[in-house]
Amino acid sequence: AESDLKMAEKKALESRHQHVRKWLEKVFTGTQIPDYEVSPCHIDELHKLAEESEENEKKSEIVISELEQRIKECESEANRLESLHECIGITIKDLPLETQHHIEILAKVANILEITDCSSSSLSLGMSTFLKKEASLKKEIDCLSKKLQQLEEEICNAQLEKENISRLSTQLQQDAKKIKQANTQK
Repeated sequence: AESDLKMAEKKALESRHQHVRKWLEKVFTGTQIPDYEVSPCHIDELHKLAEESEENEKKSEIVISELEQRIKECESEANRLESLHECIGITIKDLPLETQHHIEILAKVANILEITDCSSSSLSLGMSTFLKKEASLKKEIDCLSKKLQQLEEEICNAQLEKENISRLSTQLQQDAKKIKQANTQK
């Protein structure tokens, strides 16, 4: 039963390690993946980071998809408004170039801020929402950077500990040989 448990734990570790390896290959596409220690603790931490990263990627894809849909809606609305202007005899092309340029800039800002009406309160709300999202993303990046730094420190400490253990093991083996030789000489 104990060997079955160890075998199951080993398989689970191998599965998480494969997942981490695939994620790292995706993250470091075209460059060499940095060396890392393959231990249950490190694999667990890297696995958590991989899952968080993949979840954030899925969320980003959803946001991008929604923004692309919103852009299509805005383009459709712009076409509708342009046709209305044509019906009454005024087109954007009839306006001075500088005015056309300002309208294009305003339209791009409105799309970025997801503004659906032209009131100043809507603009303020859009700017506020945009800035909150930006701050949230910066906070999340900082958090992930700290986690990565902690992992790097843990890896470094683990490597130092491994070296110490290796030295101690060598020293113990040498001491054991000395004791064995001393006992055989008596």
